[in-house]
Amino acid sequence: MAKDNTIRLYDLVLASGVTLSPFVWRTKLALKHKGFEIDDVETSYMGIRRILDGSYRRLPVIEDDGRIVPDSWEIARYLDEAYPERPMLYRSEGERNFAKFLDGWMFKTVVHPWFTCFTLDQVKLVHDEDKAYVLDAHQNRIF
Repeated sequence: MAKDNTIRLYDLVLASGVTLSPFVWRTKLALKHKGFEIDDVETSYMGIRRILDGSYRRLPVIEDDGRIVPDSWEIARYLDEAYPERPMLYRSEGERNFAKFLDGWMFKTVVHPWFTCFTLDQVKLVHDEDKAYVLDAHQNRIF
């Protein structure tokens, strides 16, 4: 478990190194809340398919002493189950379900419309290898 109190996090970043994904941000905050240090592996959109065994399509993904966990919700569940002695992220299943409900509502009503507004700006900020993907995928993204 968490060798040297550190968990590896595969992180989606812009060309400048700034973390882009709100899903990665919430995983970073969860790891910090649990008291872990983060071994941050910066990755571009196109680089996601080059991490680990190549089977992952989205981030975040964590690696905890050989255990691979994808998806921010699954990571939160894993952290609470694997490290119950550390501060809990959710005190109950009801609290977790309510957070998922709010998250789903917020992404559909707030984030999706907002995301489509800045796609062209984002194309200027991503790694060169990501530009065509961002332009195509984000303009046509359906949540």
